[in-house]
Amino acid sequence: LLPEVYLQLGAFGSAGEALANLADSQQDSGDLAESVATFGSSADAYRSAGLSIEEAASLFAQGEIYLRLDEQENARQSFTNSVDSDPLGQLAPRAYFLIGDAAIAAGETDAAVAAFIQGARSHQRSGNLEEASWVLAQAPHPRPQLQAALVSGILIFMHSESTFVLW
Repeated sequence: LLPEVYLQLGAFGSAGEALANLADSQQDSGDLAESVATFGSSADAYRSAGLSIEEAASLFAQGEIYLRLDEQENARQSFTNSVDSDPLGQLAPRAYFLIGDAAIAAGETDAAVAAFIQGARSHQRSGNLEEASWVLAQAPHPRPQLQAALVSGILIFMHSESTFVLW
């Protein structure tokens, strides 16, 4: 009832928070289907309030529940939406890793590699070079030409004749 009141008052940030708390309670009680829907409503409210960090957190939590429900594609979409909402946020590196994981499960190796590279970039922007290296070690290598190297703190990817430097 409280989230609905907040929504009617146009207090979207408060509605998002109330909905996220409700989703947490639903998850704790084992009602995962309701929780995943409520996290989606929470993200919508946060988006309406312009709170991208909180929106990303709700979408990330939604993705984790989808994983528990073994709904890989829905999880992947939630994690993608999370990084779209807050691409430089604290949850982005983990979200990219989980996007890559879901792509592997779907047999989409190229998409998995792209997600792992994005995750490594995200870690690198945060100064977590060790984590960036670990993420790359998890990436499948569909072509022998694809290699990753950590050189002087700059990640360099070589694919065929092209070299990409990540900052």
